[in-house]
Amino acid sequence: MAVLNRKTEGAIHPLPVSAAEMHFRGWGEVDILIVTGDSYIDHPFMEAALVGRVLEAAGFRVGILPQPDWKSAEAFTALGKPKLFYLITAGNLDSMAANYTPSRSRQKEDPYSHKGYVGLRPDRASLVYAHRAREGGGGVPVVLFGLEASLRRLSHYDFWEERVRRPILFDAKADLVIYGPPEKTVLELAKRMQAGEKIGEIQDLPGTAFKQKRIGNDFLELTPYEELARCRHSFLKSFSRYGENYFAPSPQPAAQLVVDWYLVENPPASPLETETVDSFYDLPFTRKPHPLYKKEPIPMAPVLEQTIVAVRGCSAPPAVCPNAFHFRSLMEVRSLDSIKKEVERLAAEPEFSGQLSIVGGYAARKPGGVHDLEKELEGCWSARKWPRKEGHLVSQLELREALEGVAGVEGVSFHGVYNPDSIVGSPLRGLAAGVPAFHSAAKLEPKNPAEFLHGFASCCELRFLGKRSEPYHLPVLVVGRPGVETSDVVELTLFLRRRKLKADKILDFLPVPLSFSTTRFFTGFDPVTGSPVYVPARTADRKTHKAILKHYEPESYERVRRALIAIRRKDLIGKGPDALIDHPSGPPPERGRERGTLRRSVTLRRPPEKRNDSGFPFKKRW
Repeated sequence: MAVLNRKTEGAIHPLPVSAAEMHFRGWGEVDILIVTGDSYIDHPFMEAALVGRVLEAAGFRVGILPQPDWKSAEAFTALGKPKLFYLITAGNLDSMAANYTPSRSRQKEDPYSHKGYVGLRPDRASLVYAHRAREGGGGVPVVLFGLEASLRRLSHYDFWEERVRRPILFDAKADLVIYGPPEKTVLELAKRMQAGEKIGEIQDLPGTAFKQKRIGNDFLELTPYEELARCRHSFLKSFSRYGENYFAPSPQPAAQLVVDWYLVENPPASPLETETVDSFYDLPFTRKPHPLYKKEPIPMAPVLEQTIVAVRGCSAPPAVCPNAFHFRSLMEVRSLDSIKKEVERLAAEPEFSGQLSIVGGYAARKPGGVHDLEKELEGCWSARKWPRKEGHLVSQLELREALEGVAGVEGVSFHGVYNPDSIVGSPLRGLAAGVPAFHSAAKLEPKNPAEFLHGFASCCELRFLGKRSEPYHLPVLVVGRPGVETSDVVELTLFLRRRKLKADKILDFLPVPLSFSTTRFFTGFDPVTGSPVYVPARTADRKTHKAILKHYEPESYERVRRALIAIRRKDLIGKGPDALIDHPSGPPPERGRERGTLRRSVTLRRPPEKRNDSGFPFKKRW
């Protein structure tokens, strides 16, 4: 293992991952030991690294165990037992999403693991790590944080097991769950425990969840777990009640009975001020993988070396953002000065390529202060505003111009994800400066995917491209979201064709815990309106939607033809201006004579056999 040496004194060092590095710093023990399911890249985009640097800046001795061997507890004591607590995260990705595809097959690569190996983080990593930390650490408190634990803090539908699971605290041997952006809450928890408070006594921290035997009258009591597990309508009603409270201006603490204990959730923590966010991202980071990965490159590392985090969070309507119950539909932003200083430091590095990637976060509703031109294009977000330190607003266009003026910077691209509750499209790589908001954000009614993309493209052309001569691309589209029917996909495809847009990649919808779309997927109803929604749960439906979006590929022809005939859109077959596919070449084959032709299957049925149980064909469940 590569370790630090005396020749590197005075340089920025990564957090210690071994006893040798801990002793190099002159430490006999660590105060807090972070366990993460990612390989260790010392970059503020990596949540474990950011939390570790924030704690280190506050004077705490912090160690980190990246992807430890979970098959025994020995690896969890490599740096000894922490003085205060274990801080456990599955990583930047949900461990199940990192290990499996939406079709439940094994992923081929994990971008956050060295050499892209899949399986270095276990399934349900938060649970496994918590068990091993408790086994190796004895009575040392265990605290969970990160996206995986945050979205599983309450009873939730689990796509992988196709059932409702208990809150994660009832399956993991942990004492506390921190949900949402964790830095502020973790720092407060560490200070209070250092002052002598026991973790069981700390029950008033915002953004935390814990177990409790009894509750008072000031709690929003949710439907008990046992009822949610057996009744989907109860699940739908409980989710709606919780969502209304969670996104209220002053939410109540919530409680949910699980057997004979309550899961208690304190109200979420308030978003950080711009000055606080600046102070976190101005901390020293090496921006590189730990030296122990010198001969084992991490696929995500080269990308992150050129990446600047400008905004984090989700300010889209809650029914749209998949991580709304993690970020609470809020955004935490950095000032222009802080971003520019980080870019100047990055541009001074000899290996800097000249290209910047700005993580712009999720789509947001307009906070005000928009240009007059935007009034003409309702919902246009191509001039998204971010606060400056002095209280003014800065748009992405201004940010782009400011960063391209830094010596050594040749190009700036913005990255983020926009998730309308139908087809999902990420911003146009290198071109998009933002995304349109909804016409009816208060009612949480998403626009039609074609209307959304029409507004998005119009904004980009007016603000960015002018009269473009070359088509640009949508990097990712997601199919299979609840509520999207074949006719919707056809309309979206027609729009893409008319505007010369083309999807580079098409992915399947993945139901993540504790989200509006997953509730629609599980129950078949919209938790906002209560009306039934179409769920394209069959693999054949998703393949058909993919084929329509890729109608120009020969292998998609048969699926597209069947789909257009099924929805009575034969006008899109032929030579017309909007036709997606042509008529079959050559004379039509004789019905049923040629393999591969579309025909109705006819099966000669045998007379029904005598059945037991009064003719009921299946085994009784009662």
